[in-house]
Amino acid sequence: MPAKVEVTHADRVLFPADGITKGDLVEYYTDIAGVMVPHLKARPLTLWRYPRGIDQKGFVQQDFADSLPDWMGRVEVAKEGGTVVHPTADGRDALRWIANQNCVIVHAWLSRRDSLHAPDRIIFDLDPSDSDFAAVKATARAFADVLDDLGLVSYVQTTGSRGLHIVSPIKGGNDFDTVRQFARDVADVVAADDPAHRTVEMRKDKRGDRVYLDIMRNAYAQTAVAPYAVRARRGAPVATPLEWDELDRRGLRADSFTLRDVPKRVAENGDPWSDIARRGRSLTRPMNRLAKIHA
Repeated sequence: MPAKVEVTHADRVLFPADGITKGDLVEYYTDIAGVMVPHLKARPLTLWRYPRGIDQKGFVQQDFADSLPDWMGRVEVAKEGGTVVHPTADGRDALRWIANQNCVIVHAWLSRRDSLHAPDRIIFDLDPSDSDFAAVKATARAFADVLDDLGLVSYVQTTGSRGLHIVSPIKGGNDFDTVRQFARDVADVVAADDPAHRTVEMRKDKRGDRVYLDIMRNAYAQTAVAPYAVRARRGAPVATPLEWDELDRRGLRADSFTLRDVPKRVAENGDPWSDIARRGRSLTRPMNRLAKIHA
C-alpha cells in the first residue's frame, strides 16, 4: 500500500538566492521519481541535509536506524562495532519522504542490497582543474571510445557541479577491489592518450590545469551523486543524464540543467539512461583485453 507523506514546513526556503522552498524540492523529486527510482532501487543511500537552507552548513547522514518509517526500504550494513541502517528509495513516496527531511543531495552506492560487495556500475568522475569544459567533454568521449573498444557500454551525465560522470553498467560477480583496479587501468589508458590535458594524479598541486580522472568512488561503501539528484548550489543544478550527442550542445556546462527545467526535459524526452540496467556486461573479456593493452 502506498504511503502518504505529509510535507511539513513546505514554505521553508532552502535556496535563498532562488526562492526555492522545501515544497518545491519535494515536488521536484515527486515529479522525477519515475525516472530516478530505477537508478536508486535497493541501493544504500547517503543523504545531504540542509534544514536551514544551502547557505547554512548542512550535514551528511547515513544511519537512519531510529528514524525510518516502517514502510521505507532499508539496508543494514555491518561496520566495526555494529551496523548502519541506510534508507533506500524504492518508490515515489520514498523520494518524497527523503526530500521532506530537507535532503537536497542524494548519493547512492554502486551496488544493491542483495549483492553489496559486487558493484553493478563503474563510475569515472571527470574533475576539471579550471574552467575549460571543452577538455572535460573531450575526455568523456575518450572514455567512451576506450570502453567501447573493451566491449563495454558507457553513459554520460552532468554532475550539477563542475564536471561529468561516465558510467558503465556491469554484471555482478566482481568485488569492489577488482572493479576499482580495472577502472584505474582504464583511466591510465585515457590519461596516457593526452597527458597534457588529463591526469590520474591525486594531489591537486600536481595536476596543473589538467582534468583529473577520479576512480576512487569505485570502492566498497563509497557513493556517487545519483542521477537526477539536486545539488546544494545556487540555481539548484541537477546531475542530469545526457545523450552522447548532447555533449555537442553549445554552452553546455556541468550545471546547465536545474530543478526548474529537468522535469520538463524528462517529460519531453524521457530518460537517456532508461536501458542502462539491461546493458550490463561481464568484465572478464574487457579485463583480458585491457591486460593486452597494458602489456
